[in-house]
Amino acid sequence: MKQRGMLWLFAVPAAVALVFTFQNCSKVNFTLDNSAVDGINANGNGDSGRSSGEDAAVAIKTLKPVFAVRAMNCVACHGSFGASIVTDFGYGGPNFSVNGNPFLPSTKGSERTAYNNVDAGGGIGGWQSMTVAGGSIHVPKVSFSAQDSANLFGLNAATTLAQVLQWNGGLYANGRSMVDGVTPAAGPSRVVEMSKIVIGYPSEAEILSLAPAIQAQAVGVTTIQLAGKPATQMSGFVADSSGKFIRNSGNVTCYGDVVVKGPLFLKNLNLITDSNGCRLYVSQSVFIQGPITYINGGASNLQITSPRAITMGISAERMGAATSGGSVRVTDTPLTTAGGPWPRFMSDLDTAYDPSGGAINGVAMSKYFDNIVSDAKSIGSELLDVGDKAYTDNPVAGRESVIYEDPSSENAGVGGNRIAVNYEGLLLNAPHIHSRYFGDFKGVIIAEVAMLARNPSSKVFEQFLYDARFDSIPVGSILPALSTPIFDIKQ
Repeated sequence: MKQRGMLWLFAVPAAVALVFTFQNCSKVNFTLDNSAVDGINANGNGDSGRSSGEDAAVAIKTLKPVFAVRAMNCVACHGSFGASIVTDFGYGGPNFSVNGNPFLPSTKGSERTAYNNVDAGGGIGGWQSMTVAGGSIHVPKVSFSAQDSANLFGLNAATTLAQVLQWNGGLYANGRSMVDGVTPAAGPSRVVEMSKIVIGYPSEAEILSLAPAIQAQAVGVTTIQLAGKPATQMSGFVADSSGKFIRNSGNVTCYGDVVVKGPLFLKNLNLITDSNGCRLYVSQSVFIQGPITYINGGASNLQITSPRAITMGISAERMGAATSGGSVRVTDTPLTTAGGPWPRFMSDLDTAYDPSGGAINGVAMSKYFDNIVSDAKSIGSELLDVGDKAYTDNPVAGRESVIYEDPSSENAGVGGNRIAVNYEGLLLNAPHIHSRYFGDFKGVIIAEVAMLARNPSSKVFEQFLYDARFDSIPVGSILPALSTPIFDIKQ
């Protein structure tokens, strides 16, 4: 992977790489097996001249992952995974290790929960509570020296990340490995080492560069026609009457590549597309409310990329734009101070937790959070929580009620009845992907961090599955307009 003249194997996304530059928060010596480094081609990608989208398509078709997510701990205990997972634990940046150990929280109060294996309840970590059926965990081939293996893990020889994940000899008091709940398909191991893993996302500037005609507009939407691709068609995406965001109106017809400037609000989307997909390049945040219905059925799919966030079932008020006013800084709102999920795990990257400073696409974390909340505020009261009523400033016992726990016991007048929505045929790519709907997810998520809800009342985990319709998508039909690599692997 090439980013502004630099070669990164287990790459942090472009702008983040410029901030982190392979720093670690300790003096632990990590080494990387680069025996299978791809040659860098003129297009900036490493695999036989393929484009970024083609690299992603090959990686998806090869591994069939439901998640390609750098920070997995928080979502690990939220569902039953029926497909492979690709992760690098934040390798290449300071979140890879805390006090030298990539699996244990800091003793100094700076827990990077999403990147580690922090207690998920009952004395086990998030990873240890995860179940995977029919898939493997794919990680970078990273080695620890003999000295560091002894200091960190009590091992008496050099070891690898994959070996430590599978070790049940004392890393945790319960004597279990981090992947005890993983049952791979016949053939592969529970943990598979990769010589290259790239998980990334585009910048706002890159997306806007795809459509110069709408750059001067406050918000806008347009098709782009790429050489050699089927004719692009689009109708049903319109500017809201407020002039602050783009939304769907009636049935949406979308074949091929569509660029959106501004926030995008998809409400009960009825989509007409085909196996090549509707491919949305959105310059700001994306908010999905209610189900997505593919009118043509079959292998129809929706692909969305954003440099900010893709959320499902979270209102602006719930994110921090409280009706009582005050700061929109997400980390200052009751959702985080009460231990809620929006976006507690994203604070792992905040400058308050990260001594080297944190940024997403070159945007400081405090501003990054504010941008997402501002995008949500532009949609206003129409953007609902996972319940079927508008948000009310009436938290129950200091908890965030309906968005976090089962509403039947806690939601008296707060958000209504929590809704279950099953999603399928989705490929989502953003730094932050977050759904609070109950229900199953079937598709591919490519992100820095992701959080999908589980149903704590029934104790029935949601199903997170790979969608086989992506097997039939042409290699050149995965977000082909992007130049920034979003997902790439080499075995």
